[in-house]
Amino acid sequence: MKKILYLLVITGTMSCQPLEELTPQDFTCHESFADSSASHPKATELEQLVDQFVTRGIPGINLAIKTPDGHRWHYAAGKSDIGNDISMLPCHRMFIASVTKVFTATLVFKLQEDGLIDIDDLLGDHLSGDYMNQIKNAKKVTIRQMLNHTSGLYDYLDPLKYELLSINEPYLSMSIAEKLALAYGKAPNHPPGETYAYSNTNFTLLGLLVEQKRGAFVGDLLQDQIFAPLGITSGYFGTVSHPIPDGMTRGYVDFHGNGQLVDSEFYYNNDLATGDGGLAITMGDLAYFLESLHNESVLSAESLAEMKVSFEIPEDWKGFYHQRNGQGFEIYETPYGTGYGHLGSITGFLTVAWYFPDQDASLVYSINGFSPHIGELREEIADQLLKIIFEN
Repeated sequence: MKKILYLLVITGTMSCQPLEELTPQDFTCHESFADSSASHPKATELEQLVDQFVTRGIPGINLAIKTPDGHRWHYAAGKSDIGNDISMLPCHRMFIASVTKVFTATLVFKLQEDGLIDIDDLLGDHLSGDYMNQIKNAKKVTIRQMLNHTSGLYDYLDPLKYELLSINEPYLSMSIAEKLALAYGKAPNHPPGETYAYSNTNFTLLGLLVEQKRGAFVGDLLQDQIFAPLGITSGYFGTVSHPIPDGMTRGYVDFHGNGQLVDSEFYYNNDLATGDGGLAITMGDLAYFLESLHNESVLSAESLAEMKVSFEIPEDWKGFYHQRNGQGFEIYETPYGTGYGHLGSITGFLTVAWYFPDQDASLVYSINGFSPHIGELREEIADQLLKIIFEN
């Protein structure tokens, strides 16, 4: 989750007019798994709740829910593309931003399972590159500290730099090295291991670590080690030159806070193709991944247990039920139990991805809109859905 700097610039040229003429047939669908939406005992209640939120300023929302009784409910409402009047469907991909970090962490633990690293090794023992010399403390932090955000490494997504670049140069496309260069010479947030401070630099470097140790592109590794074994067909991790897949849901932003949404692809085009937040996927596939991860279909029981070793985060980082952190997991203490997963935020998409292992239940959804108002609705939606999922 990155901090967004709201600047009211260049939006006069942006609108919800279509960037290109598209039809529903142009929006490819990749739903991998069957659900029981039609026969779900709470289908009507869930549908009515979601539909009324769309009337309150959300452009579109896509959901995958599993209730403790084993029923799966996939649903979508609103628009996937406002300018072309394309209705949102459950099989449409959504950008999940920082929820990608759970996938990157999974690839790191696979390195450990194969004996290529130990997560308590120093990053500098395994990763080379100019960024290791230029980012302060990069050679002094352990891989574990990066996984759980106690490394202290400066976050290259500093809103005073990165956000201004993305706003002032529409459709900017920076290389990974150029993004990391924004952290060069910057003072760390704190000494390694001292406390928690969220930093996207951690997972961008972890993505590069995986690539160096495997000698392969992280997108190909996701396909070979996670998507294909699980039967997931929608996962897309783009390159810098092609970060957005064809037939992709469009994201929108309300820069002025007046309810006027503009297409934000010009902005989030530069937020993709890195290990900290570059993945597009359907909500059904995302929910299935989190469930499979906990069922030990992806990692060993030992790796999963290590991912879930947790600590309480400082008060100034808490919020939206996020109370603890693991190694790749954010851990949420809700009124209905403990959820493992992550939140994701880029300027165009807001995602919630939680799995509740004690109840074998999931709450996964993504909104293709971004503003303070929509952010508040995201939390309100979670509270209302949790109540329906867990209360009889």
